[in-house]
Amino acid sequence: MLIGELAIIVLKILKTSDQGYLLLDILVGLFIFGLGFAVILGVINTAALANGQSSNYLQAVNLGTSAMDEILAKLKEDNSFRYAYLGVVQKEKVGNYWRTIKMEWDSIDLLLITVRVEWMERGEGRDYYLESLFYVQEERAG
Repeated sequence: MLIGELAIIVLKILKTSDQGYLLLDILVGLFIFGLGFAVILGVINTAALANGQSSNYLQAVNLGTSAMDEILAKLKEDNSFRYAYLGVVQKEKVGNYWRTIKMEWDSIDLLLITVRVEWMERGEGRDYYLESLFYVQEERAG
């Protein structure tokens, strides 16, 4: 019985002169809530896209630097290793990425080593270049 009396009191309050404004207040509140919700979803979507893009670039940098470090370590260990890549373009697929390694003479004693990492991101081709010069000292018989 108490709930019924409470409902009657609420209905009497609603039947006052502000009767039409309650619906308008609810609609305006829903519009403002919807607008805020749409803005928050837009910010979350933009952040997720940026996170995916930075993750792809980070993976490309890791692939490029690991290949460059491996080549430079082998060259320091054995100068004759330069002939393995000299004049040859080696292309290999690593996951969703293509890694291309090229080595050519920049001058008489400098090797130009280029590592290029390519991938597709949202239908567009992206790439990352890494170049390094390596000084080759010829061993002379003494």
